[in-house]
Amino acid sequence: VSVGASYQDEMLAVSGRLEYRTEDGLVAGSSVDADTFLIASDMSYKFSNEARFIGCLDYARTETDQGSLLDGEYGEVVLGYAFRPIMDDQLNVLARYRYLHDMYGQRVDGVDENGPRQRSHVLSVNAIYDLNEHWAVAGKLGYRMAETSPDETAAFVQNDAYLLAGSLTYHLVHEWDAMVEVRNFTTVQAGTS
Repeated sequence: VSVGASYQDEMLAVSGRLEYRTEDGLVAGSSVDADTFLIASDMSYKFSNEARFIGCLDYARTETDQGSLLDGEYGEVVLGYAFRPIMDDQLNVLARYRYLHDMYGQRVDGVDENGPRQRSHVLSVNAIYDLNEHWAVAGKLGYRMAETSPDETAAFVQNDAYLLAGSLTYHLVHEWDAMVEVRNFTTVQAGTS
C-alpha cells in the first residue's frame, strides 16, 4: 500500500510518500516473510530567486522472521541552504547538514549478514567565487561526526573525519576549463590523512 502527495507553487515545493509492504514466501526452503514501512519526503522553499532552503526526510524499517532476510532500519535527514545570485553570480554558496542512521548495513560478498552500520552527522559548506571572467576559486569544508560498527555484533565506535578542498579554475574557452585542486581528508580517531 502506497500513498503519495505533492504540492508546488512559486515559492514552495513539497512531496511525500508513505508505504507499507508485506512479503511472504519461501526461497530454497527458507522463509522470506518481511514487513517494511517507508517514509520519503522532499521540500524546497525559495526565499527569492537567488536563495532557497531544501530538506528531505527518508525513513525505512524492515522487520523479518530472521529467515533469509534481515531486520533493519534506515533514516536520513538533509537540510540545506543554497545562495545562487541571478544578476551577479560572482559568489555561489551551498551549506548542508545531513543525519544518517543506517542499521541495515550492507550485503557483503553475497552473504546475507549485516555489514557496516553507522550513525553520523555531516556538516558541509561549498563556495565558488568568480575573481573575473576567466578565474574562479572554490572551496569545500566538511565535517563528519560518526559512530560506526563493522556488523551487528560489534559495538559502535567514534569515527569522525573532516575534508578540506580548494580549487582554482581558469575558463579557457566556451565549455573548456583548466583546474587545479587540492584535497585533504583526515580521519580523527584513526589518525590518517
